[in-house]
Amino acid sequence: MKKHPVVVISGGTRGIGYETGRALAGDGWRVALCARDQESASNVAGEFAERYSTDTYGAAADVSNQNSVQLFADQVGERLGAVDLLICNAAVLGPIGKLVDVQIGEFSAAFATNVMGVVHSIHAFWSQLISTRDFRIIVLAGGGLGGPNPLGRALAYVPSKAAITSIVELLSDEVGQAGGTINAVAPGNIPTSFMDSVLDVDQEIAGEHLVSQARERANSSIDASIQDFLNLVRYLSTPMSSHINGRILSAKWDHVERLSSLRKLTISGDLFRLRRIDESLFSETSE
Repeated sequence: MKKHPVVVISGGTRGIGYETGRALAGDGWRVALCARDQESASNVAGEFAERYSTDTYGAAADVSNQNSVQLFADQVGERLGAVDLLICNAAVLGPIGKLVDVQIGEFSAAFATNVMGVVHSIHAFWSQLISTRDFRIIVLAGGGLGGPNPLGRALAYVPSKAAITSIVELLSDEVGQAGGTINAVAPGNIPTSFMDSVLDVDQEIAGEHLVSQARERANSSIDASIQDFLNLVRYLSTPMSSHINGRILSAKWDHVERLSSLRKLTISGDLFRLRRIDESLFSETSE
Protein backbone atom coordinates (compact mmCIF):
# COMPACT_ATOMS: atom_id res chain seq x y z
CA MET A 1 0.00 0.00 0.00
CA LYS A 2 1.28 3.48 -0.82
CA LYS A 3 2.76 5.73 1.85
CA HIS A 4 -0.25 8.02 2.19
CA PRO A 5 -3.27 6.00 1.00
CA VAL A 6 -6.71 7.48 0.39
CA VAL A 7 -9.83 6.47 2.28
CA VAL A 8 -13.39 7.52 1.45
CA ILE A 9 -16.01 7.46 4.20
CA SER A 10 -19.67 8.07 3.49
CA GLY A 11 -21.58 9.66 6.34
CA GLY A 12 -18.25 10.83 7.71
CA THR A 13 -19.22 13.86 9.76
CA ARG A 14 -20.84 12.20 12.76
CA GLY A 15 -20.75 9.12 14.95
CA ILE A 16 -18.88 6.08 13.68
CA GLY A 17 -17.98 7.73 10.37
CA TYR A 18 -16.41 10.70 12.11
CA GLU A 19 -14.48 8.58 14.61
CA THR A 20 -13.20 6.32 11.82
CA GLY A 21 -12.06 9.29 9.76
CA ARG A 22 -10.32 10.82 12.74
CA ALA A 23 -8.50 7.58 13.56
CA LEU A 24 -7.34 6.98 9.99
CA ALA A 25 -6.29 10.60 9.52
CA GLY A 26 -4.19 10.19 12.63
CA ASP A 27 -2.63 7.11 11.03
CA GLY A 28 -1.55 9.17 8.02
CA TRP A 29 -4.37 8.40 5.60
CA ARG A 30 -5.67 11.06 3.25
CA VAL A 31 -9.36 11.29 4.05
CA ALA A 32 -12.33 12.09 1.82
CA LEU A 33 -15.74 12.19 3.43
CA CYS A 34 -19.24 13.08 2.42
CA ALA A 35 -22.45 14.02 4.16
CA ARG A 36 -25.68 15.61 3.05
CA ASP A 37 -24.59 18.98 4.44
CA GLN A 38 -21.71 20.77 2.72
CA GLU A 39 -20.81 22.93 5.70
CA SER A 40 -20.39 20.02 8.10
CA ALA A 41 -18.40 18.01 5.51
CA SER A 42 -16.05 20.94 4.90
CA ASN A 43 -15.66 21.64 8.60
CA VAL A 44 -14.79 18.06 9.53
CA ALA A 45 -12.38 17.71 6.61
CA GLY A 46 -10.72 20.96 7.69
CA GLU A 47 -10.50 19.74 11.27
CA PHE A 48 -8.74 16.52 10.21
CA ALA A 49 -6.36 18.41 7.91
CA GLU A 50 -5.35 20.87 10.60
CA ARG A 51 -5.07 18.37 13.44
CA TYR A 52 -3.22 15.62 11.57
CA SER A 53 -1.45 17.52 8.77
CA THR A 54 -2.94 15.32 6.09
CA ASP A 55 -4.79 15.99 2.83
CA THR A 56 -8.56 15.86 3.16
CA TYR A 57 -11.67 16.61 1.15
CA GLY A 58 -15.24 16.99 2.32
CA ALA A 59 -18.30 17.44 0.14
CA ALA A 60 -22.06 17.18 0.15
CA ALA A 61 -23.31 13.97 -1.44
CA ASP A 62 -26.57 12.07 -1.19
CA VAL A 63 -25.65 8.39 -1.41
CA SER A 64 -29.19 7.51 -2.47
CA ASN A 65 -28.60 9.50 -5.66
CA GLN A 66 -26.25 7.91 -8.20
CA ASN A 67 -25.33 11.18 -9.93
CA SER A 68 -24.50 12.82 -6.61
CA VAL A 69 -22.17 9.98 -5.60
CA GLN A 70 -20.50 9.89 -9.02
CA LEU A 71 -19.80 13.62 -8.83
CA PHE A 72 -18.28 13.15 -5.38
CA ALA A 73 -16.12 10.26 -6.67
CA ASP A 74 -14.84 12.36 -9.57
CA GLN A 75 -13.98 15.20 -7.21
CA VAL A 76 -12.12 12.88 -4.83
CA GLY A 77 -10.09 11.44 -7.70
CA GLU A 78 -9.10 14.90 -8.87
CA ARG A 79 -8.12 16.18 -5.43
CA LEU A 80 -6.64 13.18 -3.64
CA GLY A 81 -6.01 10.54 -6.30
CA ALA A 82 -7.21 6.97 -6.59
CA VAL A 83 -8.97 5.49 -3.57
CA ASP A 84 -7.43 2.59 -1.64
CA LEU A 85 -10.17 2.05 0.94
CA LEU A 86 -13.91 2.68 0.63
CA ILE A 87 -15.97 2.61 3.82
CA CYS A 88 -19.72 2.57 3.19
CA ASN A 89 -20.96 3.94 6.48
CA ALA A 90 -23.91 6.21 5.60
CA ALA A 91 -27.22 4.86 6.84
CA VAL A 92 -30.52 5.90 8.35
CA LEU A 93 -32.60 4.09 10.93
CA GLY A 94 -35.80 4.53 8.98
CA PRO A 95 -39.34 4.25 10.33
CA ILE A 96 -39.93 2.73 13.76
CA GLY A 97 -42.94 0.63 14.71
CA LYS A 98 -45.19 -2.07 13.40
CA LEU A 99 -45.48 -2.40 9.63
CA VAL A 100 -49.10 -1.30 9.54
CA ASP A 101 -48.18 1.91 11.37
CA VAL A 102 -45.09 3.05 9.45
CA GLN A 103 -45.01 5.33 6.44
CA ILE A 104 -44.12 3.26 3.38
CA GLY A 105 -42.35 6.23 1.81
CA GLU A 106 -39.96 6.32 4.80
CA PHE A 107 -39.40 2.58 4.42
CA SER A 108 -38.42 3.01 0.77
CA ALA A 109 -36.20 6.00 1.57
CA ALA A 110 -34.29 3.93 4.13
CA PHE A 111 -33.59 1.23 1.55
CA ALA A 112 -32.52 3.88 -0.95
CA THR A 113 -29.90 5.17 1.48
CA ASN A 114 -28.81 1.97 3.20
CA VAL A 115 -28.78 -0.40 0.21
CA MET A 116 -28.56 1.69 -2.93
CA GLY A 117 -26.09 3.96 -1.16
CA VAL A 118 -23.67 1.04 -0.98
CA VAL A 119 -24.29 0.08 -4.60
CA HIS A 120 -23.85 3.67 -5.81
CA SER A 121 -20.65 4.12 -3.82
CA ILE A 122 -18.96 0.95 -5.03
CA HIS A 123 -20.03 1.61 -8.61
CA ALA A 124 -18.81 5.23 -8.55
CA PHE A 125 -15.40 4.46 -7.04
CA TRP A 126 -14.82 1.14 -8.83
CA SER A 127 -12.41 2.39 -11.49
CA GLN A 128 -10.32 4.18 -8.87
CA LEU A 129 -10.27 1.18 -6.56
CA ILE A 130 -9.16 -1.35 -9.14
CA SER A 131 -6.41 0.99 -10.36
CA THR A 132 -4.65 0.57 -6.99
CA ARG A 133 -4.50 -3.24 -7.48
CA ASP A 134 -4.77 -3.85 -3.71
CA PHE A 135 -7.92 -2.19 -2.52
CA ARG A 136 -10.35 -2.70 0.32
CA ILE A 137 -14.09 -2.12 0.71
CA ILE A 138 -15.73 -2.18 4.13
CA VAL A 139 -19.51 -2.03 4.44
CA LEU A 140 -21.14 -1.43 7.80
CA ALA A 141 -23.64 -4.09 8.83
CA GLY A 142 -25.44 -4.05 12.17
CA GLY A 143 -28.92 -4.13 13.63
CA GLY A 144 -28.17 -7.35 15.47
CA LEU A 145 -28.17 -9.17 12.14
CA GLY A 146 -27.08 -12.79 12.52
CA GLY A 147 -27.45 -12.68 16.30
CA PRO A 148 -30.24 -13.83 18.59
CA ASN A 149 -31.76 -10.37 19.11
CA PRO A 150 -32.07 -8.29 15.94
CA LEU A 151 -33.49 -4.83 16.47
CA GLY A 152 -37.23 -5.31 16.54
CA ARG A 153 -39.52 -2.62 15.13
CA ALA A 154 -36.67 -1.35 12.91
CA LEU A 155 -38.42 -2.94 9.95
CA ALA A 156 -36.46 -1.13 7.25
CA TYR A 157 -33.06 -0.87 8.91
CA VAL A 158 -32.44 -4.52 9.78
CA PRO A 159 -33.57 -5.94 6.40
CA SER A 160 -31.47 -3.31 4.63
CA LYS A 161 -28.43 -4.60 6.49
CA ALA A 162 -29.33 -8.13 5.45
CA ALA A 163 -29.43 -6.94 1.85
CA ILE A 164 -25.99 -5.34 1.92
CA THR A 165 -24.39 -8.37 3.55
CA SER A 166 -25.74 -10.41 0.65
CA ILE A 167 -24.29 -7.86 -1.77
CA VAL A 168 -20.92 -8.17 -0.03
CA GLU A 169 -20.94 -11.93 -0.42
CA LEU A 170 -22.04 -11.85 -4.05
CA LEU A 171 -19.46 -9.21 -4.99
CA SER A 172 -16.55 -10.93 -3.28
CA ASP A 173 -15.48 -12.99 -6.32
CA GLU A 174 -15.57 -9.96 -8.60
CA VAL A 175 -13.68 -7.86 -6.07
CA GLY A 176 -11.15 -10.60 -5.41
CA GLN A 177 -10.42 -11.07 -9.10
CA ALA A 178 -9.73 -7.33 -9.33
CA GLY A 179 -7.18 -7.54 -6.51
CA GLY A 180 -9.21 -6.39 -3.53
CA THR A 181 -11.41 -7.54 -0.69
CA ILE A 182 -14.89 -6.58 0.45
CA ASN A 183 -16.27 -7.35 3.89
CA ALA A 184 -19.18 -6.31 6.08
CA VAL A 185 -18.53 -5.27 9.67
CA ALA A 186 -21.10 -5.06 12.45
CA PRO A 187 -19.70 -2.38 14.77
CA GLY A 188 -21.67 -3.39 17.85
CA ASN A 189 -23.79 -1.24 20.11
CA ILE A 190 -21.62 1.87 19.82
CA PRO A 191 -23.21 4.94 21.44
CA THR A 192 -23.90 7.61 18.84
CA SER A 193 -26.85 9.84 18.09
CA PHE A 194 -28.02 7.37 15.44
CA MET A 195 -30.82 5.93 17.58
CA ASP A 196 -31.83 9.09 19.43
CA SER A 197 -35.08 9.26 17.44
CA VAL A 198 -36.21 6.03 19.11
CA LEU A 199 -36.40 7.83 22.46
CA ASP A 200 -38.93 10.23 20.95
CA VAL A 201 -41.28 7.35 20.14
CA ASP A 202 -43.65 5.75 22.62
CA GLN A 203 -42.25 2.44 23.91
CA GLU A 204 -45.45 0.68 22.87
CA ILE A 205 -44.67 1.68 19.28
CA ALA A 206 -40.90 1.19 19.32
CA GLY A 207 -40.86 -1.98 21.39
CA GLU A 208 -39.00 -2.67 24.63
CA HIS A 209 -35.84 -4.08 23.02
CA LEU A 210 -35.28 -1.18 20.66
CA VAL A 211 -35.89 1.39 23.40
CA SER A 212 -33.47 -0.36 25.78
CA GLN A 213 -30.80 -0.35 23.06
CA ALA A 214 -31.33 3.36 22.46
CA ARG A 215 -31.17 4.15 26.18
CA GLU A 216 -28.00 2.15 26.59
CA ARG A 217 -26.35 4.13 23.82
CA ALA A 218 -27.53 7.43 25.24
CA ASN A 219 -25.88 6.72 28.60
CA SER A 220 -22.54 5.45 27.30
CA SER A 221 -19.30 6.93 25.99
CA ILE A 222 -18.17 6.26 22.42
CA ASP A 223 -14.46 6.42 23.21
CA ALA A 224 -14.03 2.99 24.81
CA SER A 225 -16.72 1.11 22.88
CA ILE A 226 -15.42 1.99 19.42
CA GLN A 227 -11.87 0.72 19.84
CA ASP A 228 -12.60 -2.87 18.79
CA PHE A 229 -14.27 -1.56 15.65
CA LEU A 230 -11.37 0.76 14.80
CA ASN A 231 -8.87 -2.03 15.38
CA LEU A 232 -10.82 -4.26 12.99
CA VAL A 233 -11.05 -1.53 10.34
CA ARG A 234 -7.31 -0.92 10.57
CA TYR A 235 -6.64 -4.63 10.18
CA LEU A 236 -9.00 -5.05 7.23
CA SER A 237 -7.32 -2.12 5.47
CA THR A 238 -3.94 -3.89 5.36
CA PRO A 239 -2.54 -6.72 3.20
CA MET A 240 -2.47 -8.86 6.35
CA SER A 241 -6.22 -9.33 5.91
CA SER A 242 -6.13 -10.35 2.25
CA HIS A 243 -7.34 -13.86 3.16
CA ILE A 244 -10.67 -12.45 4.36
CA ASN A 245 -13.13 -11.66 1.60
CA GLY A 246 -16.91 -11.65 1.34
CA ARG A 247 -17.40 -12.15 5.07
CA ILE A 248 -19.57 -10.67 7.81
CA LEU A 249 -17.49 -9.79 10.83
CA SER A 250 -18.43 -8.60 14.28
CA ALA A 251 -16.22 -6.00 15.92
CA LYS A 252 -17.44 -7.27 19.28
CA TRP A 253 -16.58 -10.93 18.73
CA ASP A 254 -14.17 -11.23 15.79
CA HIS A 255 -11.05 -9.64 17.18
CA VAL A 256 -7.91 -9.08 15.15
CA GLU A 257 -5.96 -11.70 17.09
CA ARG A 258 -8.41 -14.41 16.10
CA LEU A 259 -8.59 -13.36 12.47
CA SER A 260 -4.80 -13.16 12.25
CA SER A 261 -4.49 -16.70 13.59
CA LEU A 262 -6.61 -17.90 10.67
CA ARG A 263 -4.24 -16.37 8.13
CA LYS A 264 -2.56 -19.68 7.33
CA LEU A 265 -5.92 -21.34 6.82
CA THR A 266 -8.29 -20.92 3.95
CA ILE A 267 -11.35 -19.05 5.14
CA SER A 268 -13.97 -20.75 3.00
CA GLY A 269 -17.38 -22.33 3.21
CA ASP A 270 -19.76 -20.67 5.63
CA LEU A 271 -17.32 -19.26 8.18
CA PHE A 272 -18.32 -15.65 8.98
CA ARG A 273 -21.44 -15.81 6.82
CA LEU A 274 -25.18 -15.88 7.45
CA ARG A 275 -26.70 -19.28 6.80
CA ARG A 276 -29.88 -21.15 7.64
CA ILE A 277 -29.75 -23.93 10.21
CA ASP A 278 -32.05 -26.83 9.46
CA GLU A 279 -30.10 -29.80 10.91
CA SER A 280 -29.69 -31.07 7.38
CA LEU A 281 -27.95 -28.57 5.15
CA PHE A 282 -26.51 -26.71 8.15
CA SER A 283 -26.43 -27.72 11.79
CA GLU A 284 -25.76 -26.18 15.16
CA THR A 285 -22.96 -27.75 17.17
CA SER A 286 -22.31 -27.47 20.85
CA GLU A 287 -18.89 -27.46 22.48
